[in-house]
Amino acid sequence: MDKKYKIIIGLILTGIIGILLIYKSPLGGSLIKGYLLSKISFIRNFEVKSFSYSFNNFSVDFRREKNKISMFGSMFPFNAVYEAKLLNLELITPEFRGSVLSSGNVKDEKGVNVSGNAIFADGYGEFNVNLGDVLNGYFKGNGFNLKELLYMLKIDFPYVNGESDFSIRFVKNLLKTQYTLNKGKIRFKSLDIPFNATGKVLIMDRKNFDLDSDFVSSVGRGELSLSVKGGRLHYSGNVQKLNLAVLKSFTLYPFKDFTDISFRYSDNDNIFNFKSRDFEGYYDGKTYIQLKKQSLKRFFTLLGLKPFALGEVTGSITIDKNRGSFDLLFNNTRFLINRYVRYIRRTSGVNLAYKQTVFVKGFFNKKYLVFNVLSKGSHFSFSIEKGKFFYDKKFRFYMTVVKKGTLYKYKVNNYGIRLMEIKVLDTTASDTLVY
Repeated sequence: MDKKYKIIIGLILTGIIGILLIYKSPLGGSLIKGYLLSKISFIRNFEVKSFSYSFNNFSVDFRREKNKISMFGSMFPFNAVYEAKLLNLELITPEFRGSVLSSGNVKDEKGVNVSGNAIFADGYGEFNVNLGDVLNGYFKGNGFNLKELLYMLKIDFPYVNGESDFSIRFVKNLLKTQYTLNKGKIRFKSLDIPFNATGKVLIMDRKNFDLDSDFVSSVGRGELSLSVKGGRLHYSGNVQKLNLAVLKSFTLYPFKDFTDISFRYSDNDNIFNFKSRDFEGYYDGKTYIQLKKQSLKRFFTLLGLKPFALGEVTGSITIDKNRGSFDLLFNNTRFLINRYVRYIRRTSGVNLAYKQTVFVKGFFNKKYLVFNVLSKGSHFSFSIEKGKFFYDKKFRFYMTVVKKGTLYKYKVNNYGIRLMEIKVLDTTASDTLVY
């Protein structure tokens, strides 16, 4: 063999031996370790507990107290499998809490590509994401406990739970989510509202995202649009055919029938506004309701009562915890002919079927309401002081009617009406009517 070729072969063998010696030396191990960690730089806030390699294979274990990640595979090209048991997320990121179990594959493919499965919040999902200059990929899972999911995301909203399926598309660092919520339940105070929902979420970052949803619930069908900008919450929506009876824990009075309602909220002022064809108002710790001008027939339908008068009503209702108050005005009011109206006409000559203006105010709680009534016209007046109406439709009150200087006092209840007193008034006195 030519001497020149012997020298070349010797140099090559020396180089190979040198590379192998460096490869297996502490310096080589440090270089290999640095290379591998550059490929999995998305694993942060962990300590490398063990690391080994042999020719083109490697294995590495990461630890952070109860959080563990094990990985092994080939180095050139980089292709590995992993298993992660993250039992305390809060130790490795301030954004989340709870636990995640995951396993899958990591490989160098136009940037680092991670695919696998994950178990968290009682649900199971599969994913494939590329961690290049921008985040791209997908996640799809089902059976997630919404209450646990919100806990993991550090979102303090204890009023809702349910089971959710969702898919996420990662597009240029944006998260586009489609979701279905089954067996959902909104719980606030003593109110439980079952519902199902479908929708989509666009997440720019933790403090900026938009949600649009359609839902079906026991109180009605509707839509919800929610937006968070800079961490500030805004939402609006509507409920079609809202079942007012379901809201008794809020309204105290057992309102009846259905109405379409729209609503909006902003945490800039922390006020929840609502509006329907029958009323509008807001909630800021107390509930304020302004009745729109409407027929007494419609008003009595909302109250769950058989109409006993015709006309129009406007007024206001305020509800604070376990007590509410009301102040109403009945315009162009004519009481319908019934045994009470006939008896008053027969005993006093007063015809309540004539048009008149009636003022009504009082308070109510979960069991009954107390009311005062005053109507004062040119021919007659009448008043009721501290009348009582129970929600089982029982009522009782004393009614005072005045006509041409004569006072008639009646006792009225479910069983009938009885004239208790007739008195000629002293026109110089001021004790005729009370409101």
